[in-house]
Amino acid sequence: IKEEIHDWDLFRYFPPKTKTGSSADISFYLNCLKACKVFTYLILFSLVLGCGVLAKAIVLLAAAQVSDRTKVPVEYCDYDER
Repeated sequence: IKEEIHDWDLFRYFPPKTKTGSSADISFYLNCLKACKVFTYLILFSLVLGCGVLAKAIVLLAAAQVSDRTKVPVEYCDYDER
């Protein structure tokens, strides 16, 4: 079955699929590449999310340390004075 080639589609050419040689079946390698990309995206997502949470925690802890130090300390029970 040969397609009719129009003038506007004159240079359209699809090479035949190679059935032998080193470029015959690379679907396994393409699937491995996709898996590596997904794994890399998950690692980067986790890393960015973790660093964001850590940065937010550091800012909140630093802000919690800024307080009025003139408050009277809370009295506690002194067991040495009986």
